[in-house]
Amino acid sequence: MSMFYVPYFGDNPAPLLVNGHRLLIVSPSEEALEDNLALLGADRIKPLSIKKGGVEKSRAVSQLAKKAKAEIVLTPPEGAELEDVIKELSQQLPWVH
Repeated sequence: MSMFYVPYFGDNPAPLLVNGHRLLIVSPSEEALEDNLALLGADRIKPLSIKKGGVEKSRAVSQLAKKAKAEIVLTPPEGAELEDVIKELSQQLPWVH
């Protein structure tokens, strides 16, 4: 079983807009998101447990993406600051109008 953490605003996942892309930042570290709620436009973090295995993991990620109406971005397990991840995404992703 793998545990991931998802930013939420109210009852819904809280995606970010980066260059016109709707992205939901998901992290294996609760602290990485918890310290950046305002940056994420979230008011809380919810855990998401996923059974190990390709099909189960794929289904859980697909359901989360559908609920958020966004693409999922998984942060590195350690060593990357959330602000740096978002900055890198904004530099690498083309603008979508």
